Amino acid sequence: MKKISIGSDAVFYPGKREIISHNQTLKLHSSASYCFELLIARQGEIVDHESFYQYAWRRFGMEVSANALYQSISLVRKALLASGIRQDVIRTIPRRGFMLSNAILIEESTSVPVAAIPDNTPLSAEGLENVSTEDAGTPDLSQASGQDVPQ
Repeated sequence: MKKISIGSDAVFYPGKREIISHNQTLKLHSSASYCFELLIARQGEIVDHESFYQYAWRRFGMEVSANALYQSISLVRKALLASGIRQDVIRTIPRRGFMLSNAILIEESTSVPVAAIPDNTPLSAEGLENVSTEDAGTPDLSQASGQDVPQ
């Protein structure tokens, strides 16, 4: 799952349309999430209105007014503010578009949810190929170290 760290306080999960910060989860509307994704992808650049319309709506066969774009940007700003991130990281460039400031550190990564890892998949260094699970998933590490462990 794609994970985008925003500064040191928040994490954005585009696939879930969520911003998580300080044990708080903020859910974004689809269009607001797409607008935020586009701003992140083009951080430091002015993203024009047409690019937002294409990325967040037209590719799904929808035509919207300028109000829909401004409302989506407003929702993203509010979510960032609620996450402890200054509201001014998204700048309005009059009659042109919006820009995500370079002042905020954005780091993208991919994480694998623990539930998606099969039980028989080794989770760490070599030697765990022979680890078996017994009694509600408790690993038997006696085989993993190559040493006899009293039981």
